[in-house]
Amino acid sequence: MPANAIEQLLRLRRGDAKSSAYCRVKVGERTFECSFVSSLGTDELLFRLTETGNGLRESDRTHFQKAFMLTSREAEILLWISRGKRPTATSAKILSISPRTVNKHLEQVFVKLGVENRAAAAAAAVRALAR
Repeated sequence: MPANAIEQLLRLRRGDAKSSAYCRVKVGERTFECSFVSSLGTDELLFRLTETGNGLRESDRTHFQKAFMLTSREAEILLWISRGKRPTATSAKILSISPRTVNKHLEQVFVKLGVENRAAAAAAAVRALAR
């Protein structure tokens, strides 16, 4: 990780920066944005790392919307599930919405995908991306 990104994260950890602070990191042709989301405990912080521009994340979300007829938010939640985010509270913090809202979106995702749980939804998402 580039030195400027490490320094930014250390400032966030010390509380020297506001919670909305972020840093941009360029790796080859790809650009990422790292932003502080919240503290989960005394030694645990939650950051969001997002590929900006024409990143994989946006194209995956768009692919899910088309393949499964999902809304943008449903596709984003499915994307996080397919990348291993399990607890509803964690997904809610990442997306800046309530855990109840995440669950309601998940209910709709399950119906649209014809599955009964997160594991089956994640499997369907991975299969869709492999095509």
